[in-house]
Amino acid sequence: MAKTSAKISMSLKKLYPPKPPRECVVCKQSFIHKKRKTCSDECLYKFKVAQGKRTGPAAGRASQAAQPRRSKGETLFCNLCINFGKENVLSNAQIFTDKNGNKWDADIVITNARIAVCYNGIYHYQKVAAQHYLKQVQSRDAIKKRIIFDNQYIQYIVKDMGRFNVSFVYKEFHQFIFRTFGLLELKMLSDF
Repeated sequence: MAKTSAKISMSLKKLYPPKPPRECVVCKQSFIHKKRKTCSDECLYKFKVAQGKRTGPAAGRASQAAQPRRSKGETLFCNLCINFGKENVLSNAQIFTDKNGNKWDADIVITNARIAVCYNGIYHYQKVAAQHYLKQVQSRDAIKKRIIFDNQYIQYIVKDMGRFNVSFVYKEFHQFIFRTFGLLELKMLSDF
């Protein structure tokens, strides 16, 4: 029986010969792998840096900035905010700086009123996919809240848990106006 398995093994080797060793594009060392260009993760990192690609947290921030992920509700809310003056409303602008010099953004920033609007969907409150880490999202939201406060802005959160609904967006916008500017007007009137 051992002779039979040896014969099968030999015939398979003839059909599928072993892959020849490859040469690492960074250190020129030989290695065996079907798809990789580099022999190790260290060489892969050096290869990406040499090509000018970002790695680590910088790559994550660059990837996030490159993806326009705005819901229809957020877009409509932003367009309604333009009533404050187009030059005063920023969308997804990275203007908040943390203590390490990293830049953070908010969905909508009204610069003259120093208000940062975060239009949060269901993704911020419930697990929606296998690769979605809710605790990580909520931790990032807490950090962002602190950074916005440290930059002397007020954070206003719109909680949108459903599909796009025009009347919901208008209702939230009117609540936003009353809660932020209505209270400011009441405070100004009480100062007299």
